[in-house]
Amino acid sequence: MATPVSYNGQTYLIPSVSDQNWSGTNGVDGFLISLAQNSLQKTGGLFSLSSDLDFGPTAGIKTMYLKSGSAGSPPNTGFVRLNTSDVIAWKNNALDDNLLLGVNDSDQLTWNDDVLLTTTGTIADSKALITDGSGSITTSNVTAIQIGYLSGVASAVHGDSDSATLTNKTIDAASNTLSNISNSAISSSAAIAYSKLALTGSVVDADIASNAAIARSKVAAGTASHVLINDGSGNVSSEAQLAKSRGGAGADMSSVTFPSSGTIATTVGTHEVWVDSGNGHGSTNNKIRRFTNTRTNVGTAITYADSSSLGATFTINEDGLYSISYTDFMGSATCQFGISRNSTQLTTSISGITATDQMIRSQTTTNCVGAVSVVLRLSASDVIRAHTDGTPDGTSTGVRFRIIKICA
Repeated sequence: MATPVSYNGQTYLIPSVSDQNWSGTNGVDGFLISLAQNSLQKTGGLFSLSSDLDFGPTAGIKTMYLKSGSAGSPPNTGFVRLNTSDVIAWKNNALDDNLLLGVNDSDQLTWNDDVLLTTTGTIADSKALITDGSGSITTSNVTAIQIGYLSGVASAVHGDSDSATLTNKTIDAASNTLSNISNSAISSSAAIAYSKLALTGSVVDADIASNAAIARSKVAAGTASHVLINDGSGNVSSEAQLAKSRGGAGADMSSVTFPSSGTIATTVGTHEVWVDSGNGHGSTNNKIRRFTNTRTNVGTAITYADSSSLGATFTINEDGLYSISYTDFMGSATCQFGISRNSTQLTTSISGITATDQMIRSQTTTNCVGAVSVVLRLSASDVIRAHTDGTPDGTSTGVRFRIIKICA
């Protein structure tokens, strides 16, 4: 069955497969002829529309220029090319009239037939624009700099020699002389530098700001190496040694020697890790012991970590003196065990690693518990390990490792 289609206001019958009698003015040949006569051609030419063409709200037309179709000779450049009789129009807000932008016979821009701008020739640079007796634009003798002087002016302008009362104005002191200024005329927030004042009286406590931050070098020097005190009258004084009556030790402490530099630590704090119950060795670092139980893990100086592949590590976070002890057990033969620091030979028996990495080591016989301990100074980032020959197999709580920071 043929399908009716509408093209350019005419209905044509487009046949389906096996349809007959599909030719004629309203058939396929009529439809093809209409396509050739009424389609937009790439070669251009006249293409008259019988009504407005609406492209819808989603896309527009992309073109090199728009040319007027009215009688005349439109320009051959520019995007919008209009004849002199053409105008650009807007509807006014009241929707009862048109607003027209055009050009008159004197090549002047017009708005609703009124001339917008006219000139009598070249306009001078940096001059104010005025209109002459004929309404043409020209320049005055007033310069752009002189107009700038009027910026922000809210009242009549005075000449250089005129007197005037000024309010809230900034005056450049370098170019003006001020006289008869009283104390009440100076704002409390003026922040005048002290060096600008000619003082005739003494400075009293009220003259000094609470945040003055007076340098110590401005205070008269006292006795060297004395303790600063307030005496019985409340005045600043000093003593060679703080008296017992003020909480000091007086002459009783004369034999005590203090370091000439550095600080004296009053407490090291509590920093300890204690683990026990052997748990074999790391699968990768197969000479590094592992432990099952964590009995104590306090403080920030030591970080304990246990890895199934890397074994147990004790990372030092603070410089100081540390006490380390380690006990282990081998049930069927002798074994080598000890404590290593920063070793990279983690698959080598402790007896074979670099000597400077061995903090201490020992050997135990069959079914005997062996113990090692050492006190040494460690630095932040040092890594301590329970290092063996890979044979210790004890799992009881008798297999233990303990590290304590004992001094800064």
